[in-house]
Amino acid sequence: MKVLIQFLVIGSLASAVLTVGLYGYPCEENSGCDATGNLQCINNQCSCQSGFTRNMFDTCWRAHGEPCEWILDCNVHTFLKCNDTTNTCDCQQPDRQVYDPARETCVSRVGYTCSHETTAPFSLFCVENGVCDMPFVGGIMIHSCICVEGYRMTKDRLCEKIPTWPPIRP
Repeated sequence: MKVLIQFLVIGSLASAVLTVGLYGYPCEENSGCDATGNLQCINNQCSCQSGFTRNMFDTCWRAHGEPCEWILDCNVHTFLKCNDTTNTCDCQQPDRQVYDPARETCVSRVGYTCSHETTAPFSLFCVENGVCDMPFVGGIMIHSCICVEGYRMTKDRLCEKIPTWPPIRP
């Protein structure tokens, strides 16, 4: 979808039409992208400006670690909120989530809620080497992160490789 802006010159019948691109649209320069959506032209495509990440509406909101003033300054679709102590974007539940820079989103620690759907953008993924388990507890399906085989939970609720014993020597 492109945003269409029309300008009418007073005293003249002439009007100019300016088409502004949204996230992912082709562009030749920054003026071809919707600046109000925090977009700029990168490699001939409207993309998020530095310090911003895409949300589900194809606009860009402040990324993890960026300065903020209120809760909605940050990209809530990547599970961020404005930390009122540091005034920076941080995970919504830092005791249950950790930021994953590779995915550009907060992910759930082991033992906490996750999304089983992993192909959708903006799913609540598990930490690295973790997977969303769906056991039935009391007749209710629970979605929570567990470590994959060969890994175990650390005290920080991350997944670490289980060491082999005795160590294999080269």
